[in-house]
Amino acid sequence: MKALEILTWMSVAQLLGLCAVLFFHGRPVSRALAFFGLTVMGHLLAGGILDWPAGLFPFIHILALLPMPAFYLLSRSVFDDGFRPSRVLLLLLFASALAGWLLNFFKPWLIEWMPVWKPLLATMPQSFLSLFVLAAFYGILRGRSSDLIPWRYRLRIWILSFIGVFALAIALAEIYFAGLEVPEYLELIKVALILATTLGLMLWLLVPRDVFSVSSPRTLREVPTSRYSASTLLASLEQSIQSEKIHHTEGLTIGQLAAHLKCQEYRLRRLINGELGYPNFNQFLNAHRIQDAREILIDPAQADQTILTIAFDLGYQSLAPFNVAFRKITGETPTAFRNRHRGI
Repeated sequence: MKALEILTWMSVAQLLGLCAVLFFHGRPVSRALAFFGLTVMGHLLAGGILDWPAGLFPFIHILALLPMPAFYLLSRSVFDDGFRPSRVLLLLLFASALAGWLLNFFKPWLIEWMPVWKPLLATMPQSFLSLFVLAAFYGILRGRSSDLIPWRYRLRIWILSFIGVFALAIALAEIYFAGLEVPEYLELIKVALILATTLGLMLWLLVPRDVFSVSSPRTLREVPTSRYSASTLLASLEQSIQSEKIHHTEGLTIGQLAAHLKCQEYRLRRLINGELGYPNFNQFLNAHRIQDAREILIDPAQADQTILTIAFDLGYQSLAPFNVAFRKITGETPTAFRNRHRGI
């Protein structure tokens, strides 16, 4: 047995064990990671180490095209708080892999039928599947500044970005060597990196940590008074929110709030996440802004204020994000909330 086959089977065995552990963990994030591992395993098994029966061949090769769509699903599950994949999204992921397999199957006829499109068709399906990785990159980078969970804040760049770049590199190599035999040393590098990544992830999961735990956020008003005397920074944050209304500042970032409180940003991140339970800064802002909005909407003295004016006063740049945040927290629109308390 060649070194490449040995490494491949070792990787498959590790991935199978890791996927089983993660799947039975039960949380959506762990199952998304298990699904991603399963697709990587399919990619390895489609490499020719086994002669698959004709009936299984399409299934294995469709599974082998799923790592990049699965990476997008994984990144959303890890980094988008409250994300739950819809049936439409899952159908889109599987449909993209099926379309990729069909493109591979009919590619020779398509190139013969439309020779002018040969350069583009030669990059298929890897080129359009790579869009899932680019979309995942965008989400990873977009939400990093507001992420308050320490391990996840670091993970955005150092772990999942590495996996994404690795997936893109594999796609580019497949495009470059389309129709040619891939050099064995490149296959060895790919399988060795998969083996090392899987082993590292398994060892990391052995260390006790609240990776998949979800805490219940609470506003500053819900914090026991005794905690303010025990934490100077918490007391300063409470003063800034309750008295100075700093959270009504439009476009407020955690860096700006840390500068206002004259503290290091990492200490403020740790406080809002560890003491108050918020996974990201935007959720912390929305919770306190909507808390103020509810008081304004039921105040008879402010009955003449329009919903738009209230949204602007609370720091929202338009009405739409205010409505979305209000409905997410209260289950109804600001107008419905106001009318209900007026008895309308």
